[in-house]
Amino acid sequence: GVEGCDGALFVGYHAKIGTLHAVLDHTYYSSMVNCVRLNGTEVGEPEINAVLAGHFNIPVVFLSGDEAVCHDAKSFIGEYLETAIVKKAVGRTAADCLHPEKSHQLIKEGVKKSISCLPSAKPLYINLPVTFEIEFFTTQMADRASIYPFAERVNGRTVKVQGKTVLEGYQAFMSILGLARI
Repeated sequence: GVEGCDGALFVGYHAKIGTLHAVLDHTYYSSMVNCVRLNGTEVGEPEINAVLAGHFNIPVVFLSGDEAVCHDAKSFIGEYLETAIVKKAVGRTAADCLHPEKSHQLIKEGVKKSISCLPSAKPLYINLPVTFEIEFFTTQMADRASIYPFAERVNGRTVKVQGKTVLEGYQAFMSILGLARI
């Protein structure tokens, strides 16, 4: 559980699918999901997880990954987010990586700094109800995902789910992803 957590640290994250100059950009399933929108904004896993942490009143205070994900996460989560850029994309499947010892040192320093800022950190909240729109790669995936009565088919490849709370919306989102994979 998350009870008793003062802050969340995201280590080893990647950018959302379609991000320019990002290493292994994807959102959940690289062979299935073309785009995820949260309340109309295109998001990746760091943004979704930050909003989910906010549901539990937990601020995200640190993130490490490539240059692209650090930039995007800071833009969405907030300038207070401490980041450690440990690699820079050369292409989707190639990166200019820091030496592991240097990466470890940057992460360690970033985590220390982020923990010292915990008293002023704020959880990330979004407007409710929450809406997830998932654009799949194929109509067949959307066919399967839209079987649930709470899922709304938006178009050939897009399915939408809502939740009164972030957790409820997230659970619906993960459920349709699971069904679409079958």
